[in-house]
Amino acid sequence: MLFPAAAALLVALAPPPTPAPSADAAPARPRTHLLVADVLRVDARRRAVQVKTGDTPPVEMQILTDVKTRVTSGGRTARFEDLKAGDRVAVSCTDDAAGAHTARLVVIRPRPPASPTPAS
Repeated sequence: MLFPAAAALLVALAPPPTPAPSADAAPARPRTHLLVADVLRVDARRRAVQVKTGDTPPVEMQILTDVKTRVTSGGRTARFEDLKAGDRVAVSCTDDAAGAHTARLVVIRPRPPASPTPAS
């Protein structure tokens, strides 16, 4: 048997009930974010790219594209088909409620020139 003070404490510490979403409630806004990553794979059939971020530790994620996605390279319009493994990209994307990333803008960034190896 609980003491009245303990029962009152449990009730006070319990999280408030979350209201059920109403049918006319506004849908949650998609989360928009930017990332810089290296392209690992391009899936032309699904129009998706697998990328790895430069975070510590690196994070791999799939980025989907759709008809609204713009691709640029060197300040000019490019095509999804111009993306290839090894490209460095900056991506502005939105996440849906399930967490899927959909690109709005993909900028193919130039790779810095490889530093020459010293001759022995």
